[in-house]
Amino acid sequence: MSAWALTNTHLIYIEKKTIEAIQHIYAKRVESEKISFLKTIAAFKNLALSKLKVVIDQFKPLSKIRGSYLFKEGDIVQNLYLV
Repeated sequence: MSAWALTNTHLIYIEKKTIEAIQHIYAKRVESEKISFLKTIAAFKNLALSKLKVVIDQFKPLSKIRGSYLFKEGDIVQNLYLV
């Protein structure tokens, strides 16, 4: 595929390696925030950093609409929810 300018054109661009670096920085920040959050919970407070990283890799984000249930009394729950 080709692209050409029909008139004088000014462009800006970002290199792939820069985008990848930004994505890496963002992923590390998100990981750090998750680890900080887990350390506020007694069950995870004294877990080694390597173990916390394993734990956060297992968590999946879940969004619920206000007023909806995560689970109801009497349900068999097979997940751990951290709100």
